[in-house]
This record gives sequence, structure tokens and C-alpha cells, in this order.
Amino acid sequence: MNVRVMTGSLLTYMYNAYVGRVPSRLLRMIYLRSYLGSLGAKTGVQLRCRFLNARKVYLGDRNVINFGCLLDGRKFKIVTGSDVSMGPDATI
Repeated sequence: MNVRVMTGSLLTYMYNAYVGRVPSRLLRMIYLRSYLGSLGAKTGVQLRCRFLNARKVYLGDRNVINFGCLLDGRKFKIVTGSDVSMGPDATI
């Protein structure tokens, strides 16, 4: 396995196992700004959301990603527009 894949796997594990369960919105947003492909202004990601290959996940402005959602960017890029709301436990 190359270093890039290992780093991505470690970042994914850290977010999904620990950071995504911390009840601090500020901490989650700081991590997601560096972890996701992009994170739009005023976008909120609730507790227990999971990402797979988050570098291919691009969230637009004013999105709400509700509790327990899974965004899987391993095969295809995920791009949301503005003003998107995903229901609890949704999978993309």
C-alpha cells in the first residue's frame, strides 16, 4: 500500500471512529474543512456521519447532513449543490 492510501485510510478511521462522535460542532467542522474535498459556508454535519474517501465529497453552501448519514466517495465523486438537506441515516 502506498503512503497516500494509508494516510487517507487513517484520516477516514479517525473521523468515523472518534471525531464524528464528538459533540463539538466546531471540532468536527475544523476536521472536515481539511478532510473533505470541499465544505461550503454554513454547512452542518451532525453526529455519527461517516465518510468513505472523503476527498471526493464536495458539499455546497448551507447543507445539512443529518445524523448517521454515510457518504461513500470511493468509486464516484459526490457533489451537492446549495441548500441541500439529507435525512437521518441516508446513504449516498
